[in-house]
Parts: sequence; structure tokens; C-alpha cells
Amino acid sequence: MRILDQALKHERYFEALTGLRIKEFQRLVEEVKEDWMRTRIERLTNRERKKRIGQGRKETFPTCEEQLFIFLFWARTYPTYLFMEIILGSDTVVLHRLIHRMAPLLAKRLMLPERIGRRRIRNMDELKKAFPEIYEVIVDATEQRIERPKDKRKNKKYRSGKKKAHTLKTQIITDVKSDRILHVSDTVEGKRHDFKLFQDTVTSTAKDGGIKILADSGYQGIKKKFPNLSVVTTIKRFRGVLKLTKKQKRHNRELSKVRVRVEHALGKMKQFKVLAQVYRHATKAYNTFFRATAGIINLRISMRAQVA
Repeated sequence: MRILDQALKHERYFEALTGLRIKEFQRLVEEVKEDWMRTRIERLTNRERKKRIGQGRKETFPTCEEQLFIFLFWARTYPTYLFMEIILGSDTVVLHRLIHRMAPLLAKRLMLPERIGRRRIRNMDELKKAFPEIYEVIVDATEQRIERPKDKRKNKKYRSGKKKAHTLKTQIITDVKSDRILHVSDTVEGKRHDFKLFQDTVTSTAKDGGIKILADSGYQGIKKKFPNLSVVTTIKRFRGVLKLTKKQKRHNRELSKVRVRVEHALGKMKQFKVLAQVYRHATKAYNTFFRATAGIINLRISMRAQVA
């Protein structure tokens, strides 16, 4: 593929197009190639397939490297399929299928630390046991605008009072020390409150396991609802209270200095414009794209930490 060959000659161009350096891209290819080959064979040997292997139209992008590059280019710049058809010389249907096949592959292969093998980590005790180096984590939710739903019920459901727009909301938990993304929640409608999303994600009997959770003012009441968790939240000024004390303001400042790291993690993810611009595709596919991007960011963080 001409655009890939040209980009591989220039580190700066390649990173601008994909969000990764060339060595990081090569490592990513190594990570997913085995799963890519397996899913490819499963698709070609499917009993419902009417044609024999080799029959039909030849693939425009037959290699794992080309398909991965196309997905990264799409996620990084988030162009329309028509624009990609013009510059890549391929049909929009082919590009759509390729992107929607690669996203779950990346989300599954670049598994977040929220799982041990195939089993999901269900509480802080299990997280601490799996990753003893983790002492503090930050929880926060992010919203992304979507196109206005035509259905009246969905219109009200996805309307965010905070953003004054129709949005999708996803919660992440990051490690304070390494900035690594530890957990990504299910994606919900923008109307749902941050604390309600946390309640839906964590059981009320959960224990801290020696890990401190840092949260903003959107998580008021978390200590009462989850008494077994070690939580530090921003102190909020409620109605009837004229102002916060100097001690409370100092507490908020010190907490903000640490909590800004989760904003850095979200900023890195939103370098991929599929998570930054108005989301144009089916909402059911959004969480897969979000998880795939989180896995890519974790790979990038780990590789650049080794170089440093």
C-alpha cells in the first residue's frame, strides 16, 4: 500500500497519521498478528461461506500491517469513509468491514489490567494481588458528543445536562504512578450521573485492598455508599455555606495536582479523533472503539517508559 510505504519512511508523518511511532506500530503488529490470522482462517472456513477459498474478488488490503494501519489512520483522524475511499482507492463497504473487524481484535488482544487471563477482576483486593505496585488510582468519567437522535425517547435519554448536548459517557480508572488505564466501564447514555455509573460498576460490599481511590466532586456520597473503600474526594461547597475554609481549599488544590493525571490519560486517548469529535457511528460499537484505543495508549505508555 503506497500510503503505508511512504509513511514508514518518515517517523514524524507516521506518528501524525497513526498516533504511534514506527517501532510501536511494529510491536502492535506482533501483538495482534496471531489472533488476526486465526480470525481470518475462521472467517474463510465458515460453513456459511458459499465460495471456495481463493474465489471471488481479491482483497485490496490482504496483510495484517495494512489493515492495522488503516484502522489506526481512521481512529487517529476520524475521516469519513468517502474520503478514505478517495485516498486509499477502496470501496467504503470494504473499509467499514475492515475497521469493525480490527477494533474488537485490538480490544480483546490489548486487554486492560481489569482482567487476569480470561477472568474479570471484581474488586480492589484482586487488583492489588495482581498488581502489588499499585497504591493509588483515579476514577473519572468522560463524555463524547453524538449526533442528535431522531427518536424522542432516545433524544431525552442521551441529553446531558452538564454538556448541554447529546452524549455518551464512559468511566475510566487510571494508576497514579504509571498513568496506565486499569479499567474501562460500559458506555452509557450521557444523562446518567458519574456517581450512578460508579455504583453500577462497583458492588457496595467492595473492599479497597490497600488501594486509595481519588475522585472529584461528582462522586459526593461515595464514602457513605461504599464504607469499605478508601476514597478521597474533592470537598464541595453546598448551598447555605458561604465559602470553603483555607484548609478545605488547600485539600482541593493538593488533590487536583494528583487528579490531573487522569485528565492527561483522557487527553492521550482523545488524540485519537474517534473519541474527540462528534461520534457518527452506531452507539453499540462505541465501547469497543474506546477499549481498543485504551489498549493502544497503554502499549504506547509502556514502550515509551522503557525508552525513558
